Amino acid sequence: MAVVTTLLMVLFTITVLLLLLLVIVQHDSSGGGLGGVFGGSSASAFGSRTGTVLSKATYVLLVTFFVLTLTLGFLFSSRKADSGVLTQGAALDTSTPWVDNEPLLETSQDEALPETSAK
Repeated sequence: MAVVTTLLMVLFTITVLLLLLLVIVQHDSSGGGLGGVFGGSSASAFGSRTGTVLSKATYVLLVTFFVLTLTLGFLFSSRKADSGVLTQGAALDTSTPWVDNEPLLETSQDEALPETSAK
């Protein structure tokens, strides 16, 4: 199960990076994006029909992103609650051995606090 989860996480990371790259490179109608950087003054970066190719690739990566997100969410939520890092090691020790039940300052009846006089 760990191998499948690791492979899905790697695929998810690659999908996110490719999706980010495609969104940045796409040339929108208002002149933004990095599409004009590679193609100079042409309307599209990689030819006349690349807008549809980039849009289709973006849609495919977007669907892949959502499917992987839901799959990984399901896989991570179905893990046992006691399989975490904290429960795999030694149990947490709630006792505090360095604290003893003795008071910090020992006072006897003979050592009364000095009285203050109100003026």
